[in-house]
Amino acid sequence: MSIPHIATHHGPNPEFLVPDCVSVNMAHTQIVADRPWFEIGCTLGEGPLYDPTTSTLHFVDISEKKVFHLNTQSLELHVEQFEAPVSCLALRKDIPGLACAAAEGFGLLEGNSTLKYISQPLPVNDIPHTRFNDGACDSKGRFFAGTIYSKERGVPGKLYKYDPNNDTCVVVDEGPFTAGLQRPRLEPRRKNIANSLVNKIYAYDYDDGELSNRRVFIDAMALGYPEDTFCDGLCIDDEGWGGSRIVRFTKDGAIDLEIIFPTALNITSCCFGGKFHSQIVVGRVLTSDQVQMMINYSLQLPIAEQSAGTRAGKSSIRIPVTSFLLICPGNTKVDDATSLAVREAFMVRTTHSIKHPPLPRNAYFKTRYLLDFKMATFSSTPIVIDGKGHLLGRLASIVSKQILSGQKIVVVRCEEINISGSFFRNKLRYHNFLNKRHIVNPKKSGPFHYRAPSKILYRAIRGMTPHKSPRGAAALERLKLFEGVPPPYDRKKRMVVPEALRVLRLKPGRKYCTVKRLSHEVGWGYKDVVDRLEEKRKIKAQAFHERKIASIKLRQKAVGDTASSFGQLTALGY
Repeated sequence: MSIPHIATHHGPNPEFLVPDCVSVNMAHTQIVADRPWFEIGCTLGEGPLYDPTTSTLHFVDISEKKVFHLNTQSLELHVEQFEAPVSCLALRKDIPGLACAAAEGFGLLEGNSTLKYISQPLPVNDIPHTRFNDGACDSKGRFFAGTIYSKERGVPGKLYKYDPNNDTCVVVDEGPFTAGLQRPRLEPRRKNIANSLVNKIYAYDYDDGELSNRRVFIDAMALGYPEDTFCDGLCIDDEGWGGSRIVRFTKDGAIDLEIIFPTALNITSCCFGGKFHSQIVVGRVLTSDQVQMMINYSLQLPIAEQSAGTRAGKSSIRIPVTSFLLICPGNTKVDDATSLAVREAFMVRTTHSIKHPPLPRNAYFKTRYLLDFKMATFSSTPIVIDGKGHLLGRLASIVSKQILSGQKIVVVRCEEINISGSFFRNKLRYHNFLNKRHIVNPKKSGPFHYRAPSKILYRAIRGMTPHKSPRGAAALERLKLFEGVPPPYDRKKRMVVPEALRVLRLKPGRKYCTVKRLSHEVGWGYKDVVDRLEEKRKIKAQAFHERKIASIKLRQKAVGDTASSFGQLTALGY
């Protein structure tokens, strides 16, 4: 991944603390980071954003529709789950929460997994085939974001601007491209945009919120990168997402520094963070559902100047490095004018090998607990799981861990849960279970033999939960189980658990049975009632689906009939 230095400068000047554990080689301009600092369980980590007031690193998982909030001091992680993917974030001025670009437009994240759209400019017929991707917000609150290009559907990627001053959203560049933006602080009249489609990074003249004079800033092919290189979020990914480096460019577009991650592939995005913005946060994507957030704490450089009268552990060192990157004494902040003068005065080309400092005491165990199963935190909104096609034991184990973590879970259609093995074998096993009874007073002391499918699942989950402790009892209070799909869950989005699906876990051709049939055979008397109610629900759901499809088609037809006037309305600012 490659980034132009003018596009990654956020707020205060980036400053690095100089440690004693890094070797130096003056032959090349490369920094080598040999291992990640932090690992977070998500699929597609993008858009890191650091808030210096709270020492919090915010970033998104587009594929899983999540937003992560990591406190870099305490290593506490909070996760928000949304119904639509959130692709990029921006801080709000003097107001808690974040601004964002989501699937259909610009919105506000108001906490507790709440997304409030403030502008949805995408045409209705384009929504299934595109979404907003990278974006950036300037100091006056104007939010620029680009949409994804769909070659199969012919939907071009466009660049949109939302202006909160007059609550308008307009197209500022027709593309086609997938855009990643950043506005450099020291050059307020310049804005950069990455175009993955043509493998280039563009620069614009930027004045009072208007973009003009688009020109090529970086051409990956001209710099010798392979043909399958892609620009991604102000990045040039060598070998697509398979790249494993950051390349820094000078103001004139020349390469002057590389950071190489030999153990990390699929680099996606980066930002400055930490105290005085002295850390570089790099995100990566993995197909194995992990994203590593790598924080390069510090660089070891040759001693260029020692600051008299100050100490930061050992002798404080200030080493100016090319262009917009400055190394300065620990716990010392340099004003913009001084740092800019130093940057322009020195050009140092070095090779650095980064070794990460150890984590704080007990941080390993805390981090492992938080990230063990991607379920460190929870949403106040219940997750509704459709039990059909899930294996009983696997689903019970996952649900048990979720409710113990604080998540509210609702499982519907428990009668359609599967059990591996033939029906006859499972029936014999259940009859053997029915024979287990208390010899003195079985009606009072148990064990109680449930016949209803929801109760069978409940007993399986209870057996995996410390239900006699206050923590386990509270966890079971967060669990609701139903046969069929009763209101209001018939109008809720229902989820599946891939780790527990029979089609993904059992070998094709293996025998299995449903809990519904087993329960009916051992004494459950409501099979016909549930079947009748489910048939009525499916008829109503089918009618609703047909009405929805008809409404979408009518809207698409209306949009097509009025498409000729879109250009005139866009020119007028609508």
